[in-house]
Amino acid sequence: MGDRLMELNKLWQSQNLPVIEMRVGIFTGPIVAGSLGSRDRLEYCLLGDSVNIASRLESCEKDRQSEPCRILIAYQTLVYLPDVFEVESWGLIPLKGKQQLIDVYRILGWQSPPQP
Repeated sequence: MGDRLMELNKLWQSQNLPVIEMRVGIFTGPIVAGSLGSRDRLEYCLLGDSVNIASRLESCEKDRQSEPCRILIAYQTLVYLPDVFEVESWGLIPLKGKQQLIDVYRILGWQSPPQP
């Protein structure tokens, strides 16, 4: 995502369009997904503590965004990505609305380029 956003920003900048930054939060855990509501007003929704933590990761420490695309993950996600990404540990961070500290990591990039 970060590589593609940099390409898009270069293109947009050459066309005198504004460039953008984005933040992503990823957390691994149980969720409930499905359509909620009535027959007249149905909405697809994700519910659960895992969804809330991912949202808090996206918005945490906004002042620490050094690149156009910042991706934060928790340790619970990192364990599923051994030797895939280079990461930087941000340590245990309190997230809004959570009593338990979350072990946070920033994705820096691929450890080795993905194979096509």
